[in-house]
Amino acid sequence: SAALLGGMFLVRPYLDLRLRETGMSPDEFWIAKFNAPPEFDVAVGGDSRVIRGVAPQEMAEVLGSPRVINFGFQGTGLSRDYLARLRQVLRWKGERCIVLSVTPYSLTAQAQAKNGFQSIAAKQGLIARISGRADRLFAPVSLPDLIGYTLNPGMINTVSSHYYENGWIETDVERAAADGSSKTYGMLFKNNEVTAGAVEAVVEFVAAATA
Repeated sequence: SAALLGGMFLVRPYLDLRLRETGMSPDEFWIAKFNAPPEFDVAVGGDSRVIRGVAPQEMAEVLGSPRVINFGFQGTGLSRDYLARLRQVLRWKGERCIVLSVTPYSLTAQAQAKNGFQSIAAKQGLIARISGRADRLFAPVSLPDLIGYTLNPGMINTVSSHYYENGWIETDVERAAADGSSKTYGMLFKNNEVTAGAVEAVVEFVAAATA
């Protein structure tokens, strides 16, 4: 166990070097997003597909320059708490719009119980910054990955991420593991089904927003 622990500490810094991060610091990015003020015309909600796939500045240009925020969070379930907070970032008067990304996983029990939005909600201020750095240092590395990374460093993806104040993370993966992505995503649904409560929450939210 001591040897494995030592190996993790040798590999972890190398993994972090493969995460090229620019712009805002990740900790400040998530806290600022969670505490966004009610001053936006368009809010885009959802999970990681929104976080990395929707650029507010591009949307604003196409839509005629309204204020747009990317309010996506990692692995976020579309719970009533999240949907209520999403609506709160819109300004109080005038024409407003919510663009909601609904993925199968966002409606599952696991996504409702544990996700990036709830994680940030539970960790605010100085504690969030300290714990965020500790989480990265002690993030688990599986034994197969540890062995693979040690014997073949080239298998590690180099991910470049730029954190924008508008909530978007511009991402570039130099060596995407496309072959295993579908299988990995499919494993998220093992003993983790879409719940009726999650579907009802989304339906109620849409009905109230369009009333």
